[in-house]
Amino acid sequence: MNEQNEAMESGYGKTIKIVSWVGLVLAAVISASMFYYMNFVKADDVDFARKGKELIAYFLLPVGGFITGMAGAITCAPASYLKSPQGAKWLKVVGTKSIIGARVAASVVTLLGIAFFTLLVVLVITDDFKKPLFG
Repeated sequence: MNEQNEAMESGYGKTIKIVSWVGLVLAAVISASMFYYMNFVKADDVDFARKGKELIAYFLLPVGGFITGMAGAITCAPASYLKSPQGAKWLKVVGTKSIIGARVAASVVTLLGIAFFTLLVVLVITDDFKKPLFG
């Protein structure tokens, strides 16, 4: 029975890491697509300082994808995994020892991340990226 629990713990730990990296890759694809679209398809006479800020944002987007993926995996993690020593490490990353608190925090981060990336994709696809968002 103990070997079965250890196998489940290590298996789900790998799942959290894989989902986190998938989030990073998806965000990197979105970021690269936006970079290409904004700089080559819709190239205009935007000043260099603005392009530099956009470039920094393109590199930071995958980090947001990684965090969103990790939070989503923690939200879906079985309680038995989160009670294990390996799961306790992930709870420490979230910043709580409570499984319910970790699920709530991870759910909020996941939903905010998904909403952010969805809004970003919609703004780029509809070409409303340069217009004021509200108004």
